[in-house]
Amino acid sequence: AVSPGTLPESHLQDAGYLRLHRISAGYTFGLAPGAFVKAIKLSLNAFNILTLSQYGGWNHSASNFGRDYGTYPDIRSIVAGASITF
Repeated sequence: AVSPGTLPESHLQDAGYLRLHRISAGYTFGLAPGAFVKAIKLSLNAFNILTLSQYGGWNHSASNFGRDYGTYPDIRSIVAGASITF
């Protein structure tokens, strides 16, 4: 018999995972001395790139005392930026 508020073992899954959460890269290009533009910096940031798991649910990190209520996973995003120094 299963106690109220608990789950039978047939409903349990291993929710272990390996996640590549954030990657950031940037480079500053120095330009010729005396030029109107002194430097240009380019950057790239990526979030929630890769998750490796055998878990059947959507969100590995959203657990409420061992229960997954079907919450949406974290979004994957890639952000690029540029900065110009005069």
